[in-house]
Amino acid sequence: LLREDRARLHERAARWLEAKVGDLVEHDDVIGYQLEQAHLLRSEAGSVEVALGRAAAARLAAAGHRALDADDRPVAASLLGRALACLPSDDPERAELLLERCEALLGMGDVTSAVPAIDELASLANDSRRLGAWVACFAGELANLRDPAQLAATAEAAADAAATLAALGDDAGEAK
Repeated sequence: LLREDRARLHERAARWLEAKVGDLVEHDDVIGYQLEQAHLLRSEAGSVEVALGRAAAARLAAAGHRALDADDRPVAASLLGRALACLPSDDPERAELLLERCEALLGMGDVTSAVPAIDELASLANDSRRLGAWVACFAGELANLRDPAQLAATAEAAADAAATLAALGDDAGEAK
């Protein structure tokens, strides 16, 4: 089958599943997979559909959020990474997905995958005090995973980041 035909079949499968199961969140990963495949196949064929990518990302991200809430960090990191891959590089949703992906990656000690995720988050932080504080927290956690002797050096930066996040009303960030 041609890529476009396969993409159309994946998208049809996703729509069929949506019609059958409605809004049951237990199926977000399967529907997200079908939409993701349709998006990837169309992108490979030179026909990027941003709306399709965003729909795939939304389903995969929802499944990733639930996996993170269930403390299934490997699954969360995978789903959130796949959601990010479906979004354009300038999509405003990337920052929040990267926050959760960094949380999952660092929580399971995956330093190798965490570095590019933290770097991308840092590049998106720009003038955002909140994102900058989160980057500081993640950078400190990363430093501690790489070299536990860095704990004392990162404690001050983490305290500053926590104060910033508290002032901004980000309770999860303050607790981090």
